[in-house]
Amino acid sequence: MEEDRTTFEALEAAFVEGRLSRRELFRRSALIGATAAAAHLLDSLGLARSAHAQGTPKKGGTLVIAKESELDILDPHSAGGWVTWRVSKQMHEGLIDEDLTQANVPYPKLIPKLATSWDVSKDSLTYTFKLRKGVKFHDGTNFDAAAVKYNIDRCAAKDSPQFYARANAYTTWIWQFLKEVKTPDEGTVQIVLREPYGDFLPSSSRGAAGRRSSSARPRSRSTATRASRSIRPAPGPSASWSGRPTPTSSSSATRTTGATERCSTA
Repeated sequence: MEEDRTTFEALEAAFVEGRLSRRELFRRSALIGATAAAAHLLDSLGLARSAHAQGTPKKGGTLVIAKESELDILDPHSAGGWVTWRVSKQMHEGLIDEDLTQANVPYPKLIPKLATSWDVSKDSLTYTFKLRKGVKFHDGTNFDAAAVKYNIDRCAAKDSPQFYARANAYTTWIWQFLKEVKTPDEGTVQIVLREPYGDFLPSSSRGAAGRRSSSARPRSRSTATRASRSIRPAPGPSASWSGRPTPTSSSSATRTTGATERCSTA
């Protein structure tokens, strides 16, 4: 009984956070005899109407989300806290992600996003990512290996013009063993570490994942200390935020193709 309660609480959290569909909520709830609890959850959220009653889904419109506290800046490289991360995650996309659709697993499976596949060398020092084709930022810039390197340099390369100290402070735990980033071609990125880091892939899929358009470059290193205009690929429509003023204007970016991703933060 207690196990079923714990399972339903996990389903409830996944549904509220948008990781579980209404249909899947009812299907999994039925397996543990919690259909009534699922119906009560929908009713409490004002979602009790059936999918048929809602009519045919339409593209566009406005989505209003109420959060339990104020957000930090919407820059995936330099903002902390799960409240902000849950919003940023809807706007920005990294190379890989964790599959959070599966309940009761010890560790989430890593799945591809802006990278279609990845390889790890035998010495665990070189991570090679094959990038998804046909992806553009909102400003029309192509997503490619140069864009990935630009993002990583923003967080880790102190001698690069786009280096941002705040991003470095928030992502050092990911890039602490970074040696260099190679771009053999526009569809391939190689991240080389100085020493093996077993948690690199899972770490790089969390929180600081997200891409900026490399066309939004600051003109000089001095301006790089302020977050410049942030344009990123994202799984959904453009978003705006009317909360506290931020040092970065978060024009999110959408992919023009279906998504899937894997590895990196930056």
